[in-house]
Amino acid sequence: MGIWQDGVMVGGLLFFPLDRRVRATEIGYWLGERAAGRGLMTRAARAMLGFAIEELNVNRVGLQAEVGNQRSRAVAERLGFTLEGIRRQAWVGSDGAFVDMASYSLLTSDWQARTDQ
Repeated sequence: MGIWQDGVMVGGLLFFPLDRRVRATEIGYWLGERAAGRGLMTRAARAMLGFAIEELNVNRVGLQAEVGNQRSRAVAERLGFTLEGIRRQAWVGSDGAFVDMASYSLLTSDWQARTDQ
């Protein structure tokens, strides 16, 4: 799904392949600097998560974010994801260096507890 602002794509979200047997997927997202700080990603991800959980019957959504990417991690935390741990040197950053990744998950029960409030 694309995030559009004034006719320009400024971000996007996707689900990695859905494992129907275990009812799990992973979400990924990006947002351009000029669109940051307006709540666009949180709103878009909330809509996508609602679709995955309520329509696709997903039980678990994973999310990976570079440890140093505080904005991406803040989105995950605002949405109710739980930090499961840090995967050391699990990705190669844009500069070619290994980076640690924060691993998060959101369960259907987490989602329901937040939306029932």
